[in-house]
Amino acid sequence: MKRIFITMALACVAFVGVNAQERYKAALEMARTVAEDEKKEIGLRKIATFKYDELCYTGQRTREQMPDKYDELDEQALALFEFLDLYLSNYEKASDKNKAKVMQDFKQFCIEFPRYTDDDTLLTEAYYNDNYITQFNLNTDWVKAYGKARTIYKK
Repeated sequence: MKRIFITMALACVAFVGVNAQERYKAALEMARTVAEDEKKEIGLRKIATFKYDELCYTGQRTREQMPDKYDELDEQALALFEFLDLYLSNYEKASDKNKAKVMQDFKQFCIEFPRYTDDDTLLTEAYYNDNYITQFNLNTDWVKAYGKARTIYKK
């Protein structure tokens, strides 16, 4: 499990160094590459699958509902990576007794800050199951959710 968190942290650091205008595309490609790499641990691939699905969802909904804010995708992608890095580092540090609380808190941060008008909860809540460590709502404003999370949790 520690290997997953270390790998995710390194991926986040590499991602931050990318030119701001290319972050969304780089994040999408990085997530897809890891998700499809059968040599990677399944936990890491599941996290990457969530990232890829989230980035695709965010791109599609932004084009449909906020075409004038398409340039904010880079900011959303970076905030998503930072949110997940903060979550995973706190989840890793938490005692077994407190892991559920950390997950619930981060899940709540996502629920508090929807980005789009989307009633399709079957899609937006697709990761609400025990098979994923990233049980988060796809309809999230990651900048706002990360902002709230970092006021409560530290790396």
